[in-house]
Amino acid sequence: MALKAGEKEIEFVYNLADEPIIINADEQQIEQALINIVKNAIEAIDGKGTVTFISTSHPAKLIISDTGKGIDASVSEFLFTPFFSTKKDGQGVGLTLIRDIMLNHHYKFSLQTVKEGTTDFAIAFDA
Repeated sequence: MALKAGEKEIEFVYNLADEPIIINADEQQIEQALINIVKNAIEAIDGKGTVTFISTSHPAKLIISDTGKGIDASVSEFLFTPFFSTKKDGQGVGLTLIRDIMLNHHYKFSLQTVKEGTTDFAIAFDA
């Protein structure tokens, strides 16, 4: 993924909490969800951009923020619907998989464009 980001001149920025976040989770499922979130963030950026990882310990939270094109308000309610995609060749399974993993772990999550040029995927680990 770093290679794909490098090809597009996308920089990864880390703003992480001083203390680690300890969670109870299926490691492989969470890894797959995070891979999909970061992949979507990279794909949302045209040209140069930034994917920022922000964590807090209290409350335990992770935000993956990108400087991509953002999410049009007209499609935001359909984002986690199976087989819905905003990508030309998208299959609409990535966000559905992420949703299922987050729900199975009882994590609260959101995906929204918080301001022009900034879209955040936020995960609250404290249910």
